[in-house]
Amino acid sequence: MKKKLELKNNKIEYAVIFNPTTKAKQVNDMNDLVNYCNKHNLTIIKTFNFVSNTRKVTQKYRNAMFYFITKQNYRLHIVCNYFTDIISDYASLLTLESLIKNNKITIHFCKQNLIFDKNNYNSEKALLFSSFILTYRTLLSDHIKRAQEYNIMNGLYQGLAPIGYKNIRDTSGRADIVVDPEKVSIIMKLFRAYSTEEYSIKELTEFAHSLGLKNKKDHLVSKSCIHDILTNPFYHGEMSWNGKLYPHKYPRIIHKSTFDRVQDILKQRTSHKKS
Repeated sequence: MKKKLELKNNKIEYAVIFNPTTKAKQVNDMNDLVNYCNKHNLTIIKTFNFVSNTRKVTQKYRNAMFYFITKQNYRLHIVCNYFTDIISDYASLLTLESLIKNNKITIHFCKQNLIFDKNNYNSEKALLFSSFILTYRTLLSDHIKRAQEYNIMNGLYQGLAPIGYKNIRDTSGRADIVVDPEKVSIIMKLFRAYSTEEYSIKELTEFAHSLGLKNKKDHLVSKSCIHDILTNPFYHGEMSWNGKLYPHKYPRIIHKSTFDRVQDILKQRTSHKKS
């Protein structure tokens, strides 16, 4: 087991950096937090510096930080940029409140110029602040959903374009999807080949390899990737969203009749395997 970090000098103040951020801002945000610690004579003993893609990821690192703090036998400073970095729900607020009241932590929200410790912590204000943030997030989530619905109804796809297309930015900086000239002909050949019933998925994958088809990570496509291509309605003009199909505005690579024939062959072969 790892030994607890021992406080060798009572005058030394130790800090834990918590930095959930985007990949583009990760270095700058981290530098800001380190500079803050240096300015306030805080010695950094632990950093949680990560790209926060989802709340689940942030929660994982936040719980790891809480666990680390409870294992130390002296007070720590949590240094982060924003209130929302470590408080995203009522449970996290209660945990931090308990740590503050037990004089285990002081929290620094650098960008908001806020410091919470046992002497100045006000649970009512913190709860009000937290409620405001959670309400704001709910409203933001509703706004995003409405924006997504608007885009879908107008034929705009939200996400990574399938193989055979490319995500780009137009001259105005808006997201768009165009045909990938290097891969579109290969996708067409795969659909035509499978529609002849002369290829299995394995054989079609080998055929795709001979044509040099690669996935978005620049690796040769797998059997499952070929199956995903054959079953993706995007190629004939429809996109899937929340379990439903909607027409999109982008160029169509495959005729609907060819796509339907491929689906019939896939279903037929699947039923034969089960019987």
